[in-house]
Amino acid sequence: MKSIHNILIATDFSAHSDYALIMGRNLQKKTNAKVTLVHISDVPPLWYWHVPNPEAKTVLDEFQKETNDNLKAKIQDQMKRLDVKFDAKILYGDQFSSLHETMKEEKADLLIMGHRGEKGLFQVGSFAKKMIASSPIPLIITNSSQAVDKVGCLIDLSRPDAQIIEMGGLFSQLFNAHLSFFSHIPDLSSKALMGLPFSVGIQMFSDEDKKEIIQHSENSIMAMNNNIAREDIHISISQEDISIALSDELEAFNIDLAVMAKHNRGPLEKLFVGSVSKGVIDQFKGSILILPA
Repeated sequence: MKSIHNILIATDFSAHSDYALIMGRNLQKKTNAKVTLVHISDVPPLWYWHVPNPEAKTVLDEFQKETNDNLKAKIQDQMKRLDVKFDAKILYGDQFSSLHETMKEEKADLLIMGHRGEKGLFQVGSFAKKMIASSPIPLIITNSSQAVDKVGCLIDLSRPDAQIIEMGGLFSQLFNAHLSFFSHIPDLSSKALMGLPFSVGIQMFSDEDKKEIIQHSENSIMAMNNNIAREDIHISISQEDISIALSDELEAFNIDLAVMAKHNRGPLEKLFVGSVSKGVIDQFKGSILILPA
């Protein structure tokens, strides 16, 4: 089973990023991992500016020092307020590229960010979703400080991914949490015929069809790991949007941490999140562990 050695947490000093620090603190206690807290300011550092006047340069240097000291004070205040002790970095430049560079420098194997819900993610929603889509390491998006008592793995039966079960098992073990498995099968045959005035009832999945499909799906998931019990697998079949259906299932079973994988199919998609992944991220109110493709 994989282990966690280096955790990177991105903060913008907001209450939403507090949740990321709390998650990092809880994981630090359980893994003894090194945790690095990083704030990236997209304001260009003043020392990049060309200032021919020595007096003006002195003023700018003092202003830069004051800005840097202020950011250091903010990051220290946030750690003190939440009673955490992490290594801390203040960086300047493009947030997207700087965060990727820092992941490499720190040899991070887990990134944690806060969730702003309807207001967007980590300052700007598009930035966080770019990170979700492009991160080469597992990423936790969290919007709560509550304990992780239940972990739910989202299984795409069309593209089964053993690492979802492996990581779900790891976090279930770390938090001593119950582990469940969820998958949704769209009733496409019914949905395609909804507009027709005839034969709809004949073409829709019957209860017997659904029972057979669910049993086959459960067997497929159990075959991925011998330790999975049938009662911990939850398969739903409906015409509902997949991301909404999965989010509703997670909520119904009080899942605190959902584990899912993104599926990038090409270079361009590394800047975007797939429709199902995006839907779950937008809909589900708990924390989400997103695994790289």
